[in-house]
Amino acid sequence: MLTCKLCRKTFDGIPSDAVPVSQRRQGGYQLFQFKNGELHDLHEVRAPVLTQQQLIERGQRGAHSRYHTNKGSKREGCKYCFPGTAQAEEKKL
Repeated sequence: MLTCKLCRKTFDGIPSDAVPVSQRRQGGYQLFQFKNGELHDLHEVRAPVLTQQQLIERGQRGAHSRYHTNKGSKREGCKYCFPGTAQAEEKKL
């Protein structure tokens, strides 16, 4: 999937009638003129590597390491300090 940096439209691919107007730049993007006269600066859209839940989990684990593991203080209720109790709490709910 491609997105235009100028107007934010998305395209499945470069249309066959699109004409390259400028030289390819360092990032690999190129300005194209479409048949209807529109100019688009297209670049590839990358899918996110991690889901939102995975990012939240990573942040929580980092906070645990920063505040509990590195300082040597365990906190009651932290699911990483006491993994068995956190699972028991979830089952009660």
